[in-house]
Amino acid sequence: MRIHQFPYLNDNYGVLLHCPHTNETAAIDAGDSAAYLRASEATGWTITQIWVTHHHGDHVAGLADLLDETGAKLFAPDSVGRSFEDSHSLAHDDQFTFAGADIQV
Repeated sequence: MRIHQFPYLNDNYGVLLHCPHTNETAAIDAGDSAAYLRASEATGWTITQIWVTHHHGDHVAGLADLLDETGAKLFAPDSVGRSFEDSHSLAHDDQFTFAGADIQV
């Protein structure tokens, strides 16, 4: 796995998690879609999943735009996911797959 961390807004950091074997990339949170898209372009990694950790604005403000721009799959708490079609709403102990690995919430 490769990790790329980058600043956004005044005091936040975004993270891209990339698997070079499957070419999948997860964006962790989406507070500023432009910053995530710049990071994706800079690394050459295409965002295939978006993982939202919680509903605060500095973690979701860019979510709608990032989903529109990337077509990525959304994995998020129900408080966030229920607002988006085709999202995967998650709760404590749920699992999903990324790059062939089981991810436990």
